[in-house]
Amino acid sequence: MSGRTLHVTLSPRSLAAVAACAAGATFSSLALAGAAAGRVTISANHTVMEDGVPLLLRGSVSSGRAGEPVTVEQDDCGPVSWHPLRTVQTGAGGGWVSYADANTNIRLRARWRSAVSRVIAVGARPELTLAGAPGSLRVLIRAYDWFDRKTVELQRLEGTRWRTVATARLAKRGAAGQYAQTSGAFMKKVGHGLYRAVLPSAAARPCYVAGFSGSLRL
Repeated sequence: MSGRTLHVTLSPRSLAAVAACAAGATFSSLALAGAAAGRVTISANHTVMEDGVPLLLRGSVSSGRAGEPVTVEQDDCGPVSWHPLRTVQTGAGGGWVSYADANTNIRLRARWRSAVSRVIAVGARPELTLAGAPGSLRVLIRAYDWFDRKTVELQRLEGTRWRTVATARLAKRGAAGQYAQTSGAFMKKVGHGLYRAVLPSAAARPCYVAGFSGSLRL
């Protein structure tokens, strides 16, 4: 029997059906791959670290099983990039809990098997101290970085709002133990009232969020 080529012509409706089946098969394959990879979540109890308030982390894994290892990873502000912080085990229902602490802005994520969670950012504030008398108020900033040549603000409480009444240029003042110290002087003479010093976000970046001193009554 001589070889002959069989040609099959499909109608547009048949072609559409074939394409739909192929697309469905591809979607199913992707869904199965996603299910196999799993999912891990992460959240924190606050977005800015505060003294005396622990930073608690929690999340879950899509398997819902206990005893699954979840690694919390941290990205520090500076040369140290993503690195493992600690590994915890999931509890009943696939939930996990942990904690973190840092003296600068950080980013956190969770890793389980081949799945990686979203990234969450947690900020840190520098420590500001305001002292002195009208016409000679000084601010001292302690942190893990200097804020040389940055601008700090002096604010007065007027009603229920803080209003900026003076600014000062900051300068390095050396170190105190592990902390870098930066200071500035507000030379403008101000009247009686309740004051505070503020390092705005623009001056605190990239490793800190805005910082505030305690209030000082003159």
